[in-house]
Amino acid sequence: MADKLFEGEEDIRNLFRKMLGSDIIIKDNISENEEKLFILFVEQLENAKKLEDKVVELGLEVKPLVDPLWIVIENLLKLQFGLDTTELIMFYLYERFNPDGTIIALEDEETGKKYILKEPKDLFSYIKFRYSGK
Repeated sequence: MADKLFEGEEDIRNLFRKMLGSDIIIKDNISENEEKLFILFVEQLENAKKLEDKVVELGLEVKPLVDPLWIVIENLLKLQFGLDTTELIMFYLYERFNPDGTIIALEDEETGKKYILKEPKDLFSYIKFRYSGK
């Protein structure tokens, strides 16, 4: 058998053997799933924002409807990811484009280095890099 994923793994395997009469496979892919889920989540928020912008361009007033929803979403983001990551997600959704459509670089306040966030995967990578030691 390969190296154990965690302490007590064999006990869990034995329990499932007794209960189900078969072996189980335990996968350690939490970070891979976390990335996929984060990307999907940000893509859906981005699509919702784009749709909202198109509706506004048509001349419909949707602020009374969508503003409360965005407040709820932002607060849920804070609960799930914390304030710093939420601010980065909101920057990505609302502030990363110039009026001419070019991308505004995100400047790291500590290093001064600039990052271009073209897609949610770039945002996820930056967050993991920026906050991995915190």
